[in-house]
Amino acid sequence: MMRAEWHDAHGPTVARFDSKPPRVLDVACGIHAHWIVSTAQQPGWEHTRIVGLDLAPSLVPLAMLPETVRSRVAFVEGNLLAGLPFFDGEFDFVRVGCVNSAIPGASPRPFRRSCARS
Repeated sequence: MMRAEWHDAHGPTVARFDSKPPRVLDVACGIHAHWIVSTAQQPGWEHTRIVGLDLAPSLVPLAMLPETVRSRVAFVEGNLLAGLPFFDGEFDFVRVGCVNSAIPGASPRPFRRSCARS
């Protein structure tokens, strides 16, 4: 997994990379998946496959996205607290937005371990 320096928590490029990661997971992407839709259309991200995971189904109509974006974006419904439904090492970069309110209790450690193995 790539580690990155954050410089903009909500913009299309949230981390500085030497080169863009080929496989990205956006955990708790939200029903509108703003980061995914915006980032997938930015210069330099044309070869990146982005998967969004959220508890709620995505409201993004893939058919309305440009074909070059539609073929590289996917959405998965799942509960991040039940563990991520992906194989170890499946992603090169895992983006985690604002999930503080989604993690009950005082310890997000199991969630962080699950993200690290992706």
